[in-house]
Amino acid sequence: MLAGCTRKSTHWQEEVKLSTGEMIVVERETNFIPRGALYNLPGDTRWHADSTEIAFRYSKIQTGKIEWKSERKDFQSIPNPEKPLLLDLTKDGEPVIMTSLYDKSLKGGRVVCIAYYRYQYRNGHWENVPLPDTFPKREANLFQHYFDQTRQGRLDLNTKKKLIKEKPPLAWYRNIGPERSKCWHRGVNVPW
Repeated sequence: MLAGCTRKSTHWQEEVKLSTGEMIVVERETNFIPRGALYNLPGDTRWHADSTEIAFRYSKIQTGKIEWKSERKDFQSIPNPEKPLLLDLTKDGEPVIMTSLYDKSLKGGRVVCIAYYRYQYRNGHWENVPLPDTFPKREANLFQHYFDQTRQGRLDLNTKKKLIKEKPPLAWYRNIGPERSKCWHRGVNVPW
């Protein structure tokens, strides 16, 4: 980290409905860094997301709190952390988190790709489990915007639905799959 560089974070609690029908409460955190100091952009006072974290407890796993932190960043000029889209369970009851990330731009930046990634909690730690080329499409169940808990309290399922309806996430954040990555030409409407 740069000398004199500070950080700030946004924290909130969010209700998440699992495919089993169970509802759990997760703690969300996004950590920000000052863009100007980090990327040598004099006068830029904006903050830029640097990492995302999720913590939760699941009664059927006796390890206490389970914590996940983003590992990947995209290849944009100012890198963004991967975006968690889905928290759920495997058929064996192991927690899984699926994320998305801008992939490398192709053909001189005229083609953009989104890639999806899967992390599975096994034996007390998260493992990167590669996705197949195609897989069943899943609807995202994690909120895709930053939530100001200090003003609005915990993000319950009804409030989350209302906020998503008012400001829908981008198409590639609403669903995961059915392809491991999706590409399109810049300036062309995304076909899904």
